[in-house]
Amino acid sequence: MTKHRVTFILVAAIALLVSFWLTSDNPIDHPAAKKASSTNTEKPTSSSSKVASTFSQPELTTIEPTSDMANASIKKCNLLDIAVILSQITSDDYQQVVESQQQEFESGIAQQTSFEDQLISFAITPQNKNSDLNQQLLSFAMDNPDSKLAFYLAQGACMSGDPTPTCDRLFEQQINVDSDNGLLWVGKAGYYLRNNNTEKAEQALAVAAQANFFSDYHFEFIELFNQAHQQHVQSTTEFNTSINYVSALGYVSALPAYFGSAISYCHQVSNIDVVLNDICFELGSAMATRGKTLFINSMGSSLMETIYQDRQDEEQAKIIAQQREQLLTHQTSSDIEDSLKLLLLDDELQQYWINAGKALGEKDAQLKLVEEIKIKSQNPSYNPCSLR
Repeated sequence: MTKHRVTFILVAAIALLVSFWLTSDNPIDHPAAKKASSTNTEKPTSSSSKVASTFSQPELTTIEPTSDMANASIKKCNLLDIAVILSQITSDDYQQVVESQQQEFESGIAQQTSFEDQLISFAITPQNKNSDLNQQLLSFAMDNPDSKLAFYLAQGACMSGDPTPTCDRLFEQQINVDSDNGLLWVGKAGYYLRNNNTEKAEQALAVAAQANFFSDYHFEFIELFNQAHQQHVQSTTEFNTSINYVSALGYVSALPAYFGSAISYCHQVSNIDVVLNDICFELGSAMATRGKTLFINSMGSSLMETIYQDRQDEEQAKIIAQQREQLLTHQTSSDIEDSLKLLLLDDELQQYWINAGKALGEKDAQLKLVEEIKIKSQNPSYNPCSLR
């Protein structure tokens, strides 16, 4: 990814946050900007042991709820105060602040003083066909066989270059890395398609359709970047809690998806092969229900809709499309919007959200975050409104 692309994503993310707060329907009488939070869906997945060992997993201190959580409220911040603060960080000078911190972060990463620094360096450097970087990344992944994140990035190197014996060994090693992750099998199918081996590709898709979960390690990567940003950016402002987190989101959002080609194959050819049609439908259903992020859920739902259309079942295709729309509009509920905003002000909640996302998936993690914030909001001493 290019520096300009990352900067654009970071600035755009901040602009989106401002629009959330400044277009709030809340009256400006001290009840204020709402915060939102998230939930998700799956059995827990662990990140690479090397990465996980460096991250704290704090237990949030909570109080027992005093009322039904469904009727509990979320702590508010003064809308006027938030508007003033955010207008400062979105001023004409803010892009320079973002670029300066980005340079500071990437300079620290370039020193590669840790395993995590090396991992991030590979993640933020564009992968070009047959580049020396690809070979370095493959060697790095093979040398660290317990790192799921390194394996995931190495898959991308194999997808962007010509087939190599190292890539063949890498994919054969998959069962020892994260064999229950269906998305890695989908990536493996894409690799076989690049090799024009449709038989093995379809076999990999069939295995993927039976997988326990589908993860692109979204929350693991957010944690990786967030912790590294805190370590390497020494310049401090009162907005570091939100800037660090938004920066991590920006970098992770710019990571490419390595599994799209196999999904596209299902969309294109499942209508001409009955067996493949069934495999791809099962895959879509599995991704829609067992995906770790709303993006993966949506991709699975879209694949199901395509196959229903191939089967000329327009009624079911319409139902699936409506369910997908409901899934995505779920994020706009009042409590979730309020919680996601509050997430930017509280670094302890950020870690809680990351842990919940890894364990449960995005959709269920949103619900869990709302519940946690409602509990915390009952504590009179809880004050998330002071940015730091």
